[in-house]
Amino acid sequence: MTAYRSQLGERRSRIEPLDPRSVMRRGFALVSDGDGRVVTGIDTIRTGMAVRLTFSDGTAGARIETVERKD
Repeated sequence: MTAYRSQLGERRSRIEPLDPRSVMRRGFALVSDGDGRVVTGIDTIRTGMAVRLTFSDGTAGARIETVERKD
């Protein structure tokens, strides 16, 4: 049983950093559009568009003011 718990702890420590909630606790946010779809790139947003920001401890509404493509 001890070996099993050790393996379980090791596996958990490997996957925990990949959990989106762990990433958000490090200061990142998830951005979604008005339909709840995740915004994955600049091509899916427009100036004036309302978005939802999801942080580790809550959400906030925001509006896109500028859109600038990285070269």
